[in-house]
Amino acid sequence: MTSRDVFRFDFSRTTYEAIYRNNAYYVNTFGAVKYEHGFNDRVFFNAFFAGQCDYYPTETIELSMMKNRKDFVWSGGCGIRYEMPAGFIALIQYEYLERDSNFSSNDYKDNRFTASLTYEL
Repeated sequence: MTSRDVFRFDFSRTTYEAIYRNNAYYVNTFGAVKYEHGFNDRVFFNAFFAGQCDYYPTETIELSMMKNRKDFVWSGGCGIRYEMPAGFIALIQYEYLERDSNFSSNDYKDNRFTASLTYEL
């Protein structure tokens, strides 16, 4: 561990508006940890892991089952960021995302590769 290493821990529990069946909202419980290491003043590596639970309080019928929907979402990934001298920032990142729902029709797995170039004033 050096002064170029940063750990960040996040936790939240809140409600969000929903458009799923008869549910006006769902309860979201979220936790994440992120690590970032600066190789120098311009090149940074990051790795992260997050998990969340989405609970829909109104029972719904799906696939001949009536119950409350509950989704568990897991994600993790890593990336490299390069901060250029002229204010541009280049980022290459990979993220794996998986949702496991008690209604299997809502399950999914996703691999995301992101490349971006942004400018900061």
